[in-house]
Amino acid sequence: MSARTKKLLSYYKPYLARFSTVMASALVVAAIALILPLCIRFLTKTVLTGNLAEASDQIIRMCGLMLLLVAVHTVCNMY
Repeated sequence: MSARTKKLLSYYKPYLARFSTVMASALVVAAIALILPLCIRFLTKTVLTGNLAEASDQIIRMCGLMLLLVAVHTVCNMY
């Protein structure tokens, strides 16, 4: 590694913790963006095509999970 590169990286060293938390937050946002459509697919393909007598309980649980995921997504975006 050249001296110029080392000097450039030395400027980022004090902000390593903040950079790590921002990257972790971005990873969580990306994961939630992928999980939400999977939850919808589960509801439409599995729950609604199965026994409708038990479907309301599963729909309520999945909606609660999805609301929790949206809340975490919002908090991570605000950070």
